[in-house]
Amino acid sequence: MEEIAPESLSALESRYRATAMIVSAQIVFTVILTGAVWLLAPATANSISRQTQITLWAAMIFLAAGAFVLRRMFFRWDRLKDVAVLKDITGPLKTLQNNAIILAVFATLLTVIGCLVAV
Repeated sequence: MEEIAPESLSALESRYRATAMIVSAQIVFTVILTGAVWLLAPATANSISRQTQITLWAAMIFLAAGAFVLRRMFFRWDRLKDVAVLKDITGPLKTLQNNAIILAVFATLLTVIGCLVAV
């Protein structure tokens, strides 16, 4: 097994820290929003129309399916190997960082839409 070069290791650590901070903030936002809706939903009457609710549910289904498809596409081994060949070690690191953030944004969007449906 190859040793990781010190500059590659520092790039890995910095990208990991940045990605972990962003995804952690999104998780905290999701937990706070879910908790707020869980407390507020029983006290409020759902004022959106039935048609809007159906549209939001359909959007949630398509976003969830899209997240699965994107995950399969983003983390495909052949794609990551091609990026590594073209861009050295920093290419796959940046690609994986962007992929993780994009998929976390999909989860956050699903949370927001779910909260709109609930309240």
